[in-house]
Amino acid sequence: MKATTFISQFNFRAIKMVFSRQENTNFFTNNPQMGLTAAQFAHLSAEGLSTVESFLDFEEDDLDAAARNLRVAIPGIPAVMDLVDPTIVVTPAVAAIPACTMPASCLKHLKIASLAYHYYLSIGREPTSVNMNFSRVLCGFHIEWEAIKKLAKQTKPDVPVLNKNAPPTKWLESFRDCLYRTYGVRSASLSYIIRDEPLVPAEVEDPLEQASSFGESGSVLEELIKRLAHNHPLYRSDDAAVSSLLEEAALGTRFEATIKPFTKRKQGRNAYLAIVSSHAGVDKWESIQKDKLNWLMSSKWNGRQNSLEIFTSLHRAAFAQLEEASEYVEFQLPNVHSRVGYLIDNITHSDPDLRAAIANIRLKNGGMRDNFEDAVACLLPVCPYQKYKITTCLYADHVLSQLHEAISTLYILLKFLYTRIQSTIPPA
Repeated sequence: MKATTFISQFNFRAIKMVFSRQENTNFFTNNPQMGLTAAQFAHLSAEGLSTVESFLDFEEDDLDAAARNLRVAIPGIPAVMDLVDPTIVVTPAVAAIPACTMPASCLKHLKIASLAYHYYLSIGREPTSVNMNFSRVLCGFHIEWEAIKKLAKQTKPDVPVLNKNAPPTKWLESFRDCLYRTYGVRSASLSYIIRDEPLVPAEVEDPLEQASSFGESGSVLEELIKRLAHNHPLYRSDDAAVSSLLEEAALGTRFEATIKPFTKRKQGRNAYLAIVSSHAGVDKWESIQKDKLNWLMSSKWNGRQNSLEIFTSLHRAAFAQLEEASEYVEFQLPNVHSRVGYLIDNITHSDPDLRAAIANIRLKNGGMRDNFEDAVACLLPVCPYQKYKITTCLYADHVLSQLHEAISTLYILLKFLYTRIQSTIPPA
């Protein structure tokens, strides 16, 4: 197996820049990129933004301030001559930089480039002339980043609560979804706190996709979840937010004691791992796997307790739990052919239309024997449960009618007997 290396320490200035002098000039002055004039670039350089690496000290507000400063001319500095020999220049003259303005489009490009630069540093990637190309990469990055900002402003989801109906094995998926839709101070989903591998893979192991700002994760959002460093100064704030959510989820339950040592120190990741290891470990998933597989193989349907629609829904739910268990326990999931077999083999009702539909599935007509949903679609229209309910109701009505007649007859008979007895008793 190929060994995986990791970025072990977060350090903004550890990123080595790979822009040549010409690439740097092209980045700022070419039209497809930042599109600055020579005067605008000279003015920005005087402000401190002379290289791509300088974006480290320039975020949105700083760029706005620099753009305003462009309207003020920078006076030149005369040369300093040697006191002994006035023909020798000790310090060359610095030419004056005239005032200028910056188009809104150039300022927007600079802000997007600054966002991308800080994004690459946050996920342990090296900004290069390729991944900082505006038209090929940064345009797409900006679209995704704006979508993330909108998601971050949405109402936060309710925290799923642990209880007897939602034990940890069932609750985990809901809690993970809650974290996925909750954003922290780093403008990223809090899912990055509980990811399986805390260390960030080295870039050589997870290179960027061509003309993209992300690797095999597939999107900017997933890239943040996969690669945001756990030793960043703001990690603790997001870790504490996860801790608070866990406290809310476990409040007043027996699981509260499991996470208490970690929530006291606001260690959300450790509290989450404690719940997983103590209450949703391999033994719990093995039990679920055995129980659900046994249910699929042996649960019968006779059409008396519920409909085929409910029975097939229970089949889907059992298989979904098996799929979830397969993430934690190594076993062979039933294939589609087996799932359909478990379904039709355990239908015991003798309704002729239903038996005909099952025979049709067994004959593999339309590929239904190897397609669970198609098999279900074939069975549901001939479900005899409704007919059974109607027959049962009619029979019950008939029995009640007969019983009513019998009670009426008995009442008349008793009344007749009572009258006869009364007539035989002499008056007092």
